[in-house]
This record gives sequence, structure tokens and C-alpha cells, in this order.
Amino acid sequence: MVPKLCDIVAKEVVCIDWEASIDDAVLKMAELNARDIVVIDNANNDYYLLNTNTLINLKIKGFDFTQPLKNAQLQKIKKFPKNLSVISALDALDKDDEYFCIVTEDNKLTGIVSFADIVTNVDPKLMFRKRKVKHILFQHIPKKAQVEQLTADVIKELKNSASDSIIVYKDDKPVGIFTTKDIILLLHKKKDLNVPIGKYMSKPLVMLPKEATIKEALEFIQKRNFKRIVLSDKDGQVAGVVTQKELLRQMQNKWLDFVKKKEKRLSAINKELQKKAERDFLTKIYNRQKFEDFIEYEINKANRYKSKSFSILLADLDDFKRVNDTYGHMVGDETLKQFANILSQNIRSSDILARWGGEEFVIILPFTSLEEAYATGEKLRKRVESHNFAVIKKITCSIGVATYQKNENKEELFERVDRALYKAKSLGKNRVEKGEE
Repeated sequence: MVPKLCDIVAKEVVCIDWEASIDDAVLKMAELNARDIVVIDNANNDYYLLNTNTLINLKIKGFDFTQPLKNAQLQKIKKFPKNLSVISALDALDKDDEYFCIVTEDNKLTGIVSFADIVTNVDPKLMFRKRKVKHILFQHIPKKAQVEQLTADVIKELKNSASDSIIVYKDDKPVGIFTTKDIILLLHKKKDLNVPIGKYMSKPLVMLPKEATIKEALEFIQKRNFKRIVLSDKDGQVAGVVTQKELLRQMQNKWLDFVKKKEKRLSAINKELQKKAERDFLTKIYNRQKFEDFIEYEINKANRYKSKSFSILLADLDDFKRVNDTYGHMVGDETLKQFANILSQNIRSSDILARWGGEEFVIILPFTSLEEAYATGEKLRKRVESHNFAVIKKITCSIGVATYQKNENKEELFERVDRALYKAKSLGKNRVEKGEE
């Protein structure tokens, strides 16, 4: 299932009105230890971002921090509706934007998401088409050499650096590249190293704009059979170098992160589905199928150990059909929910309550004798009798009680408790009766 923006939105957003001063924003950011703050233009329902980088630039320019934020020419944050899917957001967003506001139908802020939040919640194949190389890779800035430098000196520089390549310049223009692989070839061919590096460098220097996507970078490597990518900025200067190995490792890490997130999400969904499969849809307590598992466990435990046995209660609302016939099934459903709530609130945490069917509810009382179970039944009966139900006001219940006998099966146990409930009904209702020993 593709998540929506409202599923990944960060709702704890630090905000400030754009009529406030920059000093006010700095104070709030300092108090809350925030690196970013959303500036709100309430009149136009627009949102702007103030971060530490912007503050530094304003300070360098000598901007007066007592001025209102609206005078600072802040970057406007784009808005996305909260129910937009992350895939649709991925198609709509601008790769240069870092944050996005998530808004309601009436354009009110509900939270904020980052570019990274969006791209990491979609299939990596989609992410690779959108995510720029510069956003996910550490770009190593290689050492520089001039074309006239001696090859031997360049090799020494390369040896003493952590890099496996060096960019060769002619004045201020990058014109070639020299790598550790080139050194091996020179040594193998016993070339003269006391000549300018310009003779041995690989040229021309082929670069990829750092604004390129990961998909474009992969295609670039495959097409040219390169081991590394030299990235260029908008002025044609070297912005960094990434190796094929680094790029592939990052792809693998992103894929593993994606798989882990999917597994975690599926696990949470499976747990929720399992929980729902164990619960009665109306009352939210255990259903009959789950109760069957519990009773089997209690029977096995009682047969295995010479410990105190357990008892069960079977409770049924008296004349419940009249409630549905008189007030309708909506009121009937609400009555059942209130009945289940009374039972749930008046038993022990170790007791197990389930809806057996219709208006019948069953309770397991572990380590409980018949007399103790009867007392619990009486307490529950009185609670129901005194409760002021919605709409119908008053209703009573009848309860059958039985204690498990060694080596009997669950069918035999339920026959006895069912007969006890029938006895309570036949003797006038609103009473508790014990099953035969």
C-alpha cells in the first residue's frame, strides 16, 4: 500500500508569524533547539523557511535582525495536500526544494515533510529517477595538479593523499584526470616520470553535472565504462568525484533501507490484521474463535498440572430480542457494547472475556473454584442490573457457572455451563446458576 503524505508528515513543527522579528525567530529556535523554523504568512496562507544557513547569510550581509521576518526575502515552501500519495508527490516536487508543507483542504498547516522523507518512502527505482547524485553521496574533492607539473611529483601527491585520482588543470580550467591505475601502467611500461603530467593524463576530462539523477549517473558509467564520475558545478568546475563502488554501495544501502521499511510496515500491518482477526467487530473484545484457543490452553494446563482448576461463566442478556424489536438494531448494538464494557471492567486482568455469539458472552476465570466463580457471576449480574443503559435504561442478565472437571473436553464443559444458563433463564431470569458437579 502506497503511503500518503499524512502518513509520513512530521507534525511537531516550530512555527512563527512573519510579522515577528528575526530576533524573535532566533530566540524561539534557540529555546527549542531547532535548526529550522516555519514562518507563516496568515493573511495569504503562505509558508516560508528560515534555517541556520539563511541566518548566517543575513548576518554576513549585515541585515537588521530587529526587522520583521517578512522583510528577509525568505524561501517560500511549496504546499502539498495531506492526502496526496508519496508517489504523486515525488512526480510533483522540485528536486531543489528541501522541505514541503502539508496542508488541509482549507490550506491550514498540518505538518512538514522533507525531500528525503518522500523519496525514502517509495520504491528505490522511482527514487533513482528523482534523487540527485549530490543528495546521497559524499563527494570527495580530489587534489589538483597543473599540466606542467612533473609526473613524479604528482605521483607523490597522490601517494600521500587518501584519493585514487587527481584532477589536472591548465590554469583554472580542469582538462584531465590522472589515477592510480595510470601509475601502474606507467611503471609497467617504464615510462619517464620526469615529464609533465599533461603527457600521461586522460583527456579530455568528461564530467557529469552534479544535478544529474542517480539513474543518469548509472547510465553514464555504463555507457563510458568509467570507474568513477567527476561531477561539475554550473560553472563547469569540478564539484567532486564519486566512484562506481560508492554509487553502487549507496544504491544497495537505499534498497536495504527500503526493504527493511517495507518489512517493518508489513509486520505492523500483519499484527494489526491478526489483532483484528482475534476481536469481535462490534464489541472489540475477543471473538469465539480466539476464545477456543484460550479454553484449549486452560484445559491442557489443568490436565498437566495438579493445580487449582478454572471456571467459566456464560452470560446472556435477558429479553434482548425485545430491545432490537422496540428500539432497532443500532440501539441493540450499543447495548451489547455497554454490556461487554461492564463485564470487562468488573473482572480480573487475568480473566478472559469473549463474545460467544449474539447477546451471549463467555468468561474464563483461571484458578477459580465454583463458589468463587458464582460470587463473580453475582457481582456482574448486580452491576448490569444497576447500570443505566443508553436509551433502554434498564436490562438484566442471566449467568451460568461451571468449573472444569479433570479430563473432560471443552464440549462437555460447555454443555454443563449452557444447562446452568438455561436453568437461570427458566427460574425467572436475572440470576446466576451453577452447573452440576
